[in-house]
Amino acid sequence: MSENNEIKNLQREISELKRQNNDLISKLESLNDIYINTTIGLYRTSVEGNIIDVNPPLIKMLGFDSLTDLQKHNLNDNALIKNKNRQDFIKTISKQKVIIGKEAIWIKKNGEVIYVRESAKAVEDENGKIKYIDGTVEDISAQKIKENELFEIEIKFKKLIDILPNGVVIHKENNIIFANEYAQDLLQVSKNGLIKQNIFDYIHEDYHKKVKLRLQESLKEFKQVNITEHVFVTGQGNKINTEVITTPYRQDNEIYLLTVFSDISERKRTEKELKLSEITYRGMLNSISEAIFIQDEEGNFIDINKAAENFFGYTFEFFVGKNPRHLEASGKNDLDEIFNKITLAYNGKPQILEYWGKNSNGTEFLSEVSLVSGIYFDKKVVIAVLRDITKRKETENLLIESEQKYKSLINFAVGGILIGNLDGVITEVNTYMYKLLGRKRNEIVGKHISDGFFTKSSIGKKPLDFNKVKNGEIVINQREILRPDGTIVPVEMHSKLLPNNTYQSIYHDITDRLKIENEILLSKANTEALNDYKDALLSALPDLLFTFNKQGNIIDFYSNSDLQLISEPKYFLNKNIKEIMPIDIANITLHHIKQVLSKKIMANFQYNLEINKKIEYFDAKMVCFQENKVLAVIRNITERMTLIDELKNARAKAVESDKLKSAFLSNLSHEIRTPMNGILGFAELLKDDITKAEKLEYLEIIENSCNQLLLILDDIIEFSKIEAGLIRKNSYTLEINSFIKDIYTQMMVLFQQKTEVKFILSDSIPKKSINSITDTIKLKQILSNLISNACKFTEKGFVELGYYLISDTHIMFYVKDTGIGISLENQEKIFNRFFQIDSQSTSSNGSGLGLSICKAYANILNGELSVKSELNKGTCFYFEMPIISYS
Repeated sequence: MSENNEIKNLQREISELKRQNNDLISKLESLNDIYINTTIGLYRTSVEGNIIDVNPPLIKMLGFDSLTDLQKHNLNDNALIKNKNRQDFIKTISKQKVIIGKEAIWIKKNGEVIYVRESAKAVEDENGKIKYIDGTVEDISAQKIKENELFEIEIKFKKLIDILPNGVVIHKENNIIFANEYAQDLLQVSKNGLIKQNIFDYIHEDYHKKVKLRLQESLKEFKQVNITEHVFVTGQGNKINTEVITTPYRQDNEIYLLTVFSDISERKRTEKELKLSEITYRGMLNSISEAIFIQDEEGNFIDINKAAENFFGYTFEFFVGKNPRHLEASGKNDLDEIFNKITLAYNGKPQILEYWGKNSNGTEFLSEVSLVSGIYFDKKVVIAVLRDITKRKETENLLIESEQKYKSLINFAVGGILIGNLDGVITEVNTYMYKLLGRKRNEIVGKHISDGFFTKSSIGKKPLDFNKVKNGEIVINQREILRPDGTIVPVEMHSKLLPNNTYQSIYHDITDRLKIENEILLSKANTEALNDYKDALLSALPDLLFTFNKQGNIIDFYSNSDLQLISEPKYFLNKNIKEIMPIDIANITLHHIKQVLSKKIMANFQYNLEINKKIEYFDAKMVCFQENKVLAVIRNITERMTLIDELKNARAKAVESDKLKSAFLSNLSHEIRTPMNGILGFAELLKDDITKAEKLEYLEIIENSCNQLLLILDDIIEFSKIEAGLIRKNSYTLEINSFIKDIYTQMMVLFQQKTEVKFILSDSIPKKSINSITDTIKLKQILSNLISNACKFTEKGFVELGYYLISDTHIMFYVKDTGIGISLENQEKIFNRFFQIDSQSTSSNGSGLGLSICKAYANILNGELSVKSELNKGTCFYFEMPIISYS
């Protein structure tokens, strides 16, 4: 009976092992699913260019229908990759055996060019001969386009900012990350001297509290704070009175503050002088052509200027003690609202309002009044500036009438006119468009421009794209209109952005024009064949062509793009090379001109120029042209020179990556083999006639080995998700004290077997409850991993968990231990993937990915992971993160 029970127990144990084995198979199937469904292309090819295997994403990326369809091509046949690029690739892979992150241009089945980032590794046989090449391909075309767009926007932004007559500073968490030239000059610092500086270093200490409150208000309400006055301190210690306004904005999920300020020192000096001289003040006040009223907090007039007397036709004595109620056109103003705005202006919030007034002869008029706070002989007042806007209102009415006439004119226009919003929805069309589209108004207005108005072929050739219009460009396209009756009308469209952020397209029926153009093209085809060949040849040249005489004068030039020219032709044509180029380059050019003319040989030399504060490299070739002329071909080789430098850096990184990968594979092989040997060895022992206690011991060893293997696979899968960009942040609210105590309780079990190591929760953590918004799961995994590592590498002493506030917006967690420590040269390497520190005093089980995953999670949480350590004394890991970090 006992033997039957043992057999049943053994069967249950074997069943459990099968279940765990199925779990491992499921994990491997998940890895295969990643191979099939990842966004990154994977391939295996021969050195000769034969395609052995690729994953479905790469087939789709290149526009093919199947692997068989793709295998019809060879990578060396110039169809998928240009011969030059392929030759460079084979040369590099044959020599280095690995390529990491190389950017290249590939060609899709339809001929379309895509930008890719490619990594590859040569797999060799036992004789060192390459059997095949495995690689990954990532489509970065969108990234390349985005980079170019962002670069252009950044240039425009910087140019605009630098010409502003105001100081402009962008700062985040009080640290300055941008300052224009005006700000640097005003604060008397060298170029880029403000970058990474604390903005409060340049604000007078008397204003620190006030400024901090204003910045907090701006961030809390996420809106612009009212204009105010501060005192700045220059780099030389001088004080400057400034007028400041600050606005928050969000970019790439980060919040920044834009502060604009201007020097009002002169104005402050003028105000001081006005206080000292009532005569000067009165003279200046009366010299202003606009009506000025000085009012107290209740709106009562204290003083006025001569323009106000003339405006209303009353003497000075009439105004004293009165208020806007006594000057209004009865019943036309909301006096409660007016007096409320006077109060707001008195409290430092400038106001603008419209006011109906009446002068002494009874004439009513509409005026615009600006209200600001000011000082009147050491007394705080409201200064009102009144302007008659009756004529302006009349002009606005005329503009409205003109707009109505404009609409009538549009309806009678010969061409079709269509107006839509920037999402492509049609908001207005003229009468001609009804005829052109063959539809009624209700069949056009409110529809999207892509709703069947054009033939599919014309949309396919030139897809609808509003980006150019949004950027202010005038876009001209030819398309085919498809009418409901099936007839097709070719049109030419001129589209542009209107001031009210809508777009306008003007349509012209070009049926007759196309017919005439086709006839002209047909008649000229034979006679222009030679010229077409010549023009095509010249237009294909990416170079500048210059013709010099023997004295070095530029007598002719050619370029297929004006974008290549540093200056307009009128500034260098018929000029000597010494007049337009640095003397050293000019002398080299003249030397080669002389050699070419005397020896009738081709000359070749390179030089560099500083253009727009950037070094550009050029290659020049010269040949004799006619008797006393030299033809020079100039090519910009900056990109090539930059690529050479990048290749050098890439080679160094590739060598380091290869070492890390080799170490990882060696370690991974060992880490997987160890638990597998345990599983297989003790499973074999279970077949022997052993005691029940031995069976339980063997099963526990098998279970621990399975768990260890699962942890290794989990790390590999998690890191693969991070590398593929599949990890996302999911933010939730948490109370930090409760969170840190829960982690302390859960991790205490690790220290039960280590009697000489104490696990401590810091007694200096903040007592006040702090709420945070972040990804709780990733934060917990970071801290748990750090605690686990500390326990693993500490034999005596303690491991301490704690946190403290850095600022109102950031928090610092730390895990401190008295373990073996980390050498200085390894403190940066430990965050690299696959890296493990060799230690004879402590056994390290794992894949070498733990801290790499922690580092990646830290970046996702907008935080930073760092370490301080000393050998044989201990280590402390720090994790700084924002208290609030949304998904």
